[in-house]
Amino acid sequence: MTIWKTGKFAVTILIAMMILGDFTVYAHSWIERPFRIESEDKSKVFIFNPLLPNYPHAPVYRYPEHPRLAVYYNTEPLQLIYTVNTPDRRSTEAPFSERDVVISECFRYIVFIPPRTWAEGTALEFYENGVLLRRYIVSDLVRHTDTLPFSWLFYSIVWEESRVFNSGNNRLSIRTFDGIFPLDSTPMIGRTFVFDITTGEIVARSPRIPIPIGSLFICVVILSSIHIHKKRKLMEQISAEANLPG
Repeated sequence: MTIWKTGKFAVTILIAMMILGDFTVYAHSWIERPFRIESEDKSKVFIFNPLLPNYPHAPVYRYPEHPRLAVYYNTEPLQLIYTVNTPDRRSTEAPFSERDVVISECFRYIVFIPPRTWAEGTALEFYENGVLLRRYIVSDLVRHTDTLPFSWLFYSIVWEESRVFNSGNNRLSIRTFDGIFPLDSTPMIGRTFVFDITTGEIVARSPRIPIPIGSLFICVVILSSIHIHKKRKLMEQISAEANLPG
């Protein structure tokens, strides 16, 4: 009995630690943290100036003398080149980080890819010298947003599968998620979009490739029939060998 009670107590402690650990990660991910991205020649720097956690009424920034998002000459002291005026501050809320920013080599063009969003929320924002050029919402790029993966950690849908930025021609390639949808619709394979970050325009995209439900059903039936046929042949062969005279 003592061993049983000790075991139950250990399991309870383990579960509590797991729950507390998940909560700690969750809380940690929602705290805004400063970061900076320097140009390759170190002459310019993009700086994210986060909000302090637990501010009582109005937003308080970590560095009150600096704007929230800005590009500077990387001197001492810093010399402001331009600020980035986001129309919706939610685009750069926690867990916003370096991964969510794409910058051209000249630091004139910036793309924000919010880490948290929803079907009608921001997917991409393109800026030139801090001025918004183009904004896309998730439903502009994904046809069936209701089937997208959902992140409970960030309480957000996940629409982007992968991305590649070519700094040589300022092209940003993004592959979207897409899934298998209910039987009354047509499944679609995820698409790849190529953006020119100097304009925000889509310069190339992969075609939508429908997969008819009937074709999928036929494929499943055929594969199942082949499997059953092979299994039956194997059983007949084993039975014949077993009946051979010794």
